[in-house]
Amino acid sequence: MAIKVYLDEQLRARGITAKELCARVGITEANLSILRSGKAKGVRFHTINRICYYLQCDVGDILKFDGEQVPKILETPYIKAEDSKKSYPPYKYEIEMLKQEQFDPQMKEKILEDNQK
Repeated sequence: MAIKVYLDEQLRARGITAKELCARVGITEANLSILRSGKAKGVRFHTINRICYYLQCDVGDILKFDGEQVPKILETPYIKAEDSKKSYPPYKYEIEMLKQEQFDPQMKEKILEDNQK
């Protein structure tokens, strides 16, 4: 995961329980638990704002980027050949880039070249 959650550390440092924070912020214990575990898919800025307000901390104190990139896959549109109506899927090329951990700026050209054969 690219974003790490350090909410437990902030609660401990301030001697506040998760239950107390839930009451102050106005979120359920279940939702706070999901956030604390790092399993949240998203969180509203309003919620982060209230958490930071009540803990008197900065967003960077509770959320940190760990330097890892989360790979996106299967989101690239099909590659369209300029001289025809055919389109080609980029997926196997994307997977190869992920395996090599290196971006290939020539991917589009390779896809078109491989499919012209």
